[in-house]
Amino acid sequence: MLTRLSDGNPVPDRPTIHIERYATQAELLLRLSELSGQPDLPLETGASPFLRRFWEYLELASTATNKILVLPPDPVEFFAMPTVAEELKVALASAHIDPDAATADLLNQFRLPPSLAAQSIGSLSGGERALVALAKAHALSEEYDGLVMASPTTWVYPERRDMITAVADRYVQLQKSVWILLLDGQWPEIDGCAAHTPHLISTSAIPWRLILSDLDVTYPGRAYPTAIPTKVIRYRSDTPSLDLDSPTLVLGDNGVGKSTLALVLAGVLAPAKGSVDILSSGASGKARILMQNAYHQLFGMTPHEHINYAFRYDTRGLGTTHETMQELENSLQRSLTGFVHEVSKRDSSGHLASLLHGKAALAAERLTERPSLLILDEPSWGLSHRLAHTFVAEVITAAHARGVPVAVISHEWQWAKTLLRSALHLTHGSEDYVVLNRCEVPE
Repeated sequence: MLTRLSDGNPVPDRPTIHIERYATQAELLLRLSELSGQPDLPLETGASPFLRRFWEYLELASTATNKILVLPPDPVEFFAMPTVAEELKVALASAHIDPDAATADLLNQFRLPPSLAAQSIGSLSGGERALVALAKAHALSEEYDGLVMASPTTWVYPERRDMITAVADRYVQLQKSVWILLLDGQWPEIDGCAAHTPHLISTSAIPWRLILSDLDVTYPGRAYPTAIPTKVIRYRSDTPSLDLDSPTLVLGDNGVGKSTLALVLAGVLAPAKGSVDILSSGASGKARILMQNAYHQLFGMTPHEHINYAFRYDTRGLGTTHETMQELENSLQRSLTGFVHEVSKRDSSGHLASLLHGKAALAAERLTERPSLLILDEPSWGLSHRLAHTFVAEVITAAHARGVPVAVISHEWQWAKTLLRSALHLTHGSEDYVVLNRCEVPE
């Protein structure tokens, strides 16, 4: 958790909810650093700008007169304990509430199963982490003088967004102010802001097939130092194969297993039982995945440095990736007139180095392998909806030109609905199964 002193940015006398919108992640992070009382936070680096200064925040917390709780854009940065139960119990104890009795009630309040308490933070999906972060913020509401939430809807399934407003309302009821920092296009319903109207993509659909056979995926438990039970996700389908058209939307509730399925398709996780395969024309092998937070996948490097490092032993792959990256940069620059930051932020060598171009570099690297499927997991993270639409449209165009189908995992698919040709819906079925079905792209 992050706190700030009230010096220079006092807590308002009257509690209210402030809705603020920004065109880029850099501008949002700058505002977040102002609210946190840390104006020199590093912005747009490979390492987390929050964890780097975590202990300094704790030191500030011990002397602060007005403390503001901050939920950062990536919820994983809101946690310090190994399990959900430990996170919530510490928060509840600080609020002088019996943690053992209240933890289950708190999880139930946020529509989370009691079994989640024993799970490790690392085994949770991004959406589950976001919901646990909201529960933790609710538990700490009496301990802090205000709350800042940065892009909270990116991780939360639309039918659960009432939990975000419930936490905000809790702080206001306690006479405390709330800041909700959004990127343009996010959560238009909250303040009547017009949603981004995207253009139509000029590429045809690519058919691909998902073949599923009684797939079970296991997150192993452990007994020491903290007991964590084994977590098993069982995927099933009414038919042995699902015929889909790229670009494909992958949707489902928080924690249903969308990202886990993507990791299995990419070969990052191995099935404990059964199998899943992809058939697509013009591409073969495993899928490749671009995760939500591009900073974590650049490993502290600039986009240009990352490509050079990833292909340091592959001259041909290096040249192909740079060509693809240049192709994406050229198309992005043509589409982003007026976005000064996105087309002007450069590294020490003069190469473009914004978050958007970091994502483009990662996409170019993955397309070089001509995978059987390119998976974009929450590609709108850190981007306004116009930027997200432009980025995904250009990646789809480049992927389809190479015969590679694309799947998009997103809780905010409205910005991408004109791009999508089919949808894969994951739902909780009977006997703890996760059921996969093809459906129409929802409105």
